[in-house]
Amino acid sequence: MWNLTKPDGASAHFKTADQKRQSNGNYRNAILKYGAKLVLAKNSLVLGYVTNISKAGCFIQVGHNTSIRAGLNELSDR
Repeated sequence: MWNLTKPDGASAHFKTADQKRQSNGNYRNAILKYGAKLVLAKNSLVLGYVTNISKAGCFIQVGHNTSIRAGLNELSDR
């Protein structure tokens, strides 16, 4: 998978190999290959882990050097 994730890896083969992960919301490999600005969009459902909680919201790491913030009004137990 790493050979496909590198910049010189074929995008078509990468998309096929990483499709199952992306369908589950795991965009880590795609963020490495294309960058967060091309992969993530508003209202995307992504897999990540909480790195910090503050008055500004909950900060979630979704990929290499890529964190997003969920405002407190956007959080739920469901």
